[in-house]
Amino acid sequence: MLAATVDFINRELGLKQIWYHSWEVGNYLTRIKGDSLPPRSLYTALPKQFCFEQTDRLPGMLSDRRTIKRLRRGKIAPLLYKLEL
Repeated sequence: MLAATVDFINRELGLKQIWYHSWEVGNYLTRIKGDSLPPRSLYTALPKQFCFEQTDRLPGMLSDRRTIKRLRRGKIAPLLYKLEL
């Protein structure tokens, strides 16, 4: 499924960078808690299999003051994965 998504993003949307958030960052920013948490392997094993590189740099749409402040307040490191096509 991720291979088809990467292909669609590249061919149809023409994007050359794909960002993938870490398990902790995604759960915190979307306020997912308790029994509704997604499987951790989707955010650890899968990015490695598709050659995403780990980074602490935020993409433009998440690098506003509000998001950075929220991450700091929750003591969440801004860990993301990035794929350059």
